[in-house]
Amino acid sequence: MKRMKKRLLLKKIMIILAIVTLLGAWFISYKEKTKKTNENINDDKQYAEVLKQAYPQAEEFQKISPEPLTFSARDSNQKEIGFVAFGEANGYGGPLKIAVGIDLNGQIISTIIAEQSETPSYIAEIIQKGYLDKFKTAKVTSPFVLGVDLNGISGATISSKAIAKAIRNASHTVGKTDLNLEVKEINEPWNFGAAEAAVMLVFICAIIFSFFTKQLNLLFKRKLNLRLPIILCSMIVLGFWLNRPISMQYLTGAMLGFFPSIRENFLWYLILFTGIGLPLFTGKNIYCFWVCPFGGLQEIINKLCGVKYRLKIAKIFKVTRYFLLWLGIFLVIINNNTASGNIEPFGTVFGFKGTGFYWIELITVLVIGIFSYKFWCYFLCPIGAVMDLLCNVNHVVTKKLLQVYRRLIYKKSHETSAS
Repeated sequence: MKRMKKRLLLKKIMIILAIVTLLGAWFISYKEKTKKTNENINDDKQYAEVLKQAYPQAEEFQKISPEPLTFSARDSNQKEIGFVAFGEANGYGGPLKIAVGIDLNGQIISTIIAEQSETPSYIAEIIQKGYLDKFKTAKVTSPFVLGVDLNGISGATISSKAIAKAIRNASHTVGKTDLNLEVKEINEPWNFGAAEAAVMLVFICAIIFSFFTKQLNLLFKRKLNLRLPIILCSMIVLGFWLNRPISMQYLTGAMLGFFPSIRENFLWYLILFTGIGLPLFTGKNIYCFWVCPFGGLQEIINKLCGVKYRLKIAKIFKVTRYFLLWLGIFLVIINNNTASGNIEPFGTVFGFKGTGFYWIELITVLVIGIFSYKFWCYFLCPIGAVMDLLCNVNHVVTKKLLQVYRRLIYKKSHETSAS
């Protein structure tokens, strides 16, 4: 009994410390951002190198608009030869800023990434595949919409759309205000296609089968293994096709308010809010046990290897994933960069890209997973910790509501019997 009380006390202390440190990190981050704003950093000096890259022919740059940040590019004789405008949009990992060089004929001559907080491998792929070069020589009046006059980069779709939107915002503003061109207003189309439909189908099947397995077994008079086909479908759809398992970047991006355009990135909202909404409103961790493609991959490898020996890992190590969750959020808040807290090997296994650390991590996790069932899920996954916390919230709230309901019923019945 005493040991139980000590554990509960220790648990409460750890929770309080975690909350206090995260609030402290947020305060420090907020103070730093406020300090930078109050210092009124000279934009010419801050972006001097980027401005020169965006318009190399210019000798001098003069700020002409703060929103969006726009500079007039001038030659040695102070003659205006073009413009450099900075467009902004929210990508996969948060806000990004693109410098767009535009000549007096309304033609884009360069696009430079000035600031970004995307996953490094995504940005590297975008640059390597020459996505930014697709905008060169385009007119500022172009729509810059994926699927209309642009093709994105497979595996970095959200980042591709964000870059296009940032360039569109900058170039259209210069076209209208500085070049007096007629620019057609672009209404972003709702992006709902085969990918969104496939993800919805996976989630719907997981929800139905997780709640009605017993009834289906009785109906068909046999025990149906319904998890395996759903997990296989999820591995194909959410894993190898879309490379969109729920990761820390989804969660921390939402926490920091970095929401991409819902019209162009409906899939982002569908995956995130369905994934976290299910445990919160149903009390069942449906995503981890029925949908997660990486969990499914570990499970299948474990079964295919057929190794009977099992590693005995102490239950105390289950708190590791809660520590990693706290650490990830802490680093993201301090750095104001969602990529800072990304430790998952999902992009490496499903997108076949990542640094040496992620490849070593992936191989280590999969090898240990042969001897320890779903090793990553039970001992390291911060998203799994989030799902379990949301389930606990549901259970606590449901219990409290039931208690209130029972008191009301008892009170009503007592009043009826008294009268």
